[in-house]
Amino acid sequence: MKIYYIDAPEHLIKKISELHVLHNLTRLLEGLQRRQLHDIEHELEHDSEWGHPSYHDLSCMFLFDEESIGNIIPLLHSIPILLKDTKDMSFTNPISPDNTWRNEHKRDERRDDDRSEKNGPVRIVDPLGAYFAQDDGGYPWIEIYLSEIERCSHGDDNDFISIFIITLLHELSHAALDIRNCWRYEGRKERIAYRTEFGRWREESVANALTLKIIKYSNDKEFYEFAQCFMKSQPAEYALGTLYECSDYWLIRDLMESKSQGVHPELQKAWLDYVKGCPEREGVNKWHDMLSARAVYYCCGRYSISASDIVEYIIDRCLDEYYLNKGTKMTQDIFCSTFPNIRLDKESMAYWPTENGEYEITYLKKIELSDGCYSLSYKSWDLNNAIQFIQNTGYKITEFVNY
Repeated sequence: MKIYYIDAPEHLIKKISELHVLHNLTRLLEGLQRRQLHDIEHELEHDSEWGHPSYHDLSCMFLFDEESIGNIIPLLHSIPILLKDTKDMSFTNPISPDNTWRNEHKRDERRDDDRSEKNGPVRIVDPLGAYFAQDDGGYPWIEIYLSEIERCSHGDDNDFISIFIITLLHELSHAALDIRNCWRYEGRKERIAYRTEFGRWREESVANALTLKIIKYSNDKEFYEFAQCFMKSQPAEYALGTLYECSDYWLIRDLMESKSQGVHPELQKAWLDYVKGCPEREGVNKWHDMLSARAVYYCCGRYSISASDIVEYIIDRCLDEYYLNKGTKMTQDIFCSTFPNIRLDKESMAYWPTENGEYEITYLKKIELSDGCYSLSYKSWDLNNAIQFIQNTGYKITEFVNY
């Protein structure tokens, strides 16, 4: 580890040593290391015959081959970690007066100039720590604010250890989520800036979610419960991280893809409206998928990455509205006049998105009508054939294209 004592109070530096905080951290990471070793062994077993075509000779310790929660471990042992008293919003030279460290790594002093803003976020300042991204080939680093951590621990040494570890893992997660540190995104610029409200809420929630994943791999249930409780006490954008359930691979991959590819402004607004309300696990994880999808479909307050899901929703609304107005289920004749692109075949209803194409059932939706039960089946849906299918219903499907 590259840890630098900057201006943190001396008694807090001693506390880190006396409480063996760093030893506790390395023990915690053993679970993640075991998981990574298992994944590596699996890759070697399956790639041994053909080799690994995506290998790079990584000359920079911060440029990883691909997105992975395992990048946390080399980052911990390579990225400079500065122990400071509190936040210094001036962001002046944090190292010794002779600039030895800064000169060695040639980091650009102008971290908030026009070029930095165009290239995306260069600093992520959290209540207890901060992550500074590399700029123009510079050197990233982390700051940890010990006096703030002591204040949050209320004199409890165990809480001090736990909050320090949570904070450091959170900042390392920012580094792992930084597209500048991954070869796969080389040459791309961030289209979602941290300085925007959407960018901040997404980044902070996912960084906390990754931190929880790492702690969970340690099988330390008591610490995991403490971390969850602590995060829920943080500002809303941090507390949101406790609701993610997707795998760590998709948690990282989806966020970095959406950073690189962009997210439609309307979807950014809709997501913020949702997470600022009363978000639930299912909704949070569904939205996580949508924000990295190529396109999202919308109708009557419902968003989905699947056009077929929206079509099903419209069918159900039409059937429910008919029943509420008439007091009886819709007949087959009325259903077919509402959805004229239906081909009847005995007791099933089938829809072909193309006039001449080999039909192959990939999905069946059950439809209960007054004169029998039917199945709607189809090969595929896109915006055009979905709009054609629901054209007589009065409903409208909107497509939001992320990239």
